[in-house]
Amino acid sequence: ALAGKYSIYSHPRPGYEHEGFFAGTEIANRTTVSWGAISVAKAEVLLLRAALRDPGNERFLLLSESCVPVHPFRCVYDFAMSLPGSMVATWSTSDRRALYDFGPLDGVVKGRWRKGHQWVLLDRAAAATVARDDAWFDAFYAAHATTPVAAEFRRKFRQQTGRRDGDSVHHNFADEHFVQTALAVSGLEPSLVPASPTFIRFGRPALGRRLLDLDISKPMRRDWRATTYRPEDVGPALFRRARAMCRFDLRAPRADGDDDPRTPLPGLAAPWDPRTPDRPDCRFSPRRPSLCHLTLRKIPNETVAAYLAALWPAG
Repeated sequence: ALAGKYSIYSHPRPGYEHEGFFAGTEIANRTTVSWGAISVAKAEVLLLRAALRDPGNERFLLLSESCVPVHPFRCVYDFAMSLPGSMVATWSTSDRRALYDFGPLDGVVKGRWRKGHQWVLLDRAAAATVARDDAWFDAFYAAHATTPVAAEFRRKFRQQTGRRDGDSVHHNFADEHFVQTALAVSGLEPSLVPASPTFIRFGRPALGRRLLDLDISKPMRRDWRATTYRPEDVGPALFRRARAMCRFDLRAPRADGDDDPRTPLPGLAAPWDPRTPDRPDCRFSPRRPSLCHLTLRKIPNETVAAYLAALWPAG
């Protein structure tokens, strides 16, 4: 029933071609990507621009290679298509703002400076705002790479690490600000569901932390990265959280990264059962419980078997 209703676009490293299921999904225009660098935002723009060329594409879900679904595809599709706008985690912040200089637009952009996760679900208007041309990417690149503030940061980075830091390499994490700030400055923030579609935590699972403070003047820490789930971490407890039903507070932006717009509703299960053929009602509504998340990350290759076993448990 869903044949022809979705397309997949992938951005592997330049020159790499997928085999198997993802063969032929590679976009033609690609860039070399470094974790934490502004090249991540460039890859997002290239993916969105490729998808925007098809006028039939109405929703754009950005995922990484370690994101996995936690609901049947039909459920994910119905949720995405029923959203009133885009689903983007966004909150007010001063994080990293001092690293940027937007010239004549500095006051406007920094007055609506936002932070959030890069795993977003955009409607066509939001995707076009971010990626129809290079205006926003060029503004971010120039603001972080060609200013005295950025030059001073690179000098300190070399002192601390002993490594040369190119203007597009240092860990400024532009991808955590790029989409959110562009949508805020463009006036699209009121149409957002201010939450990420992806269940994500930081640090080790046992620590229970959702997000850690990040001081880019200090050496990188492993727990800045999203939690990578080992086989022993994946089971009913994790899926109960990832598949929870929530009520949403649609006020955007949020006050900070801990101001979650979702209120989980314990004991209320997702409206589908893999053992029955009935089509569930997974559509989003701000007036009734809806799916908290659509996907989960990070599931590495060695955890895939445990994930599949927990996804559809026997019996």
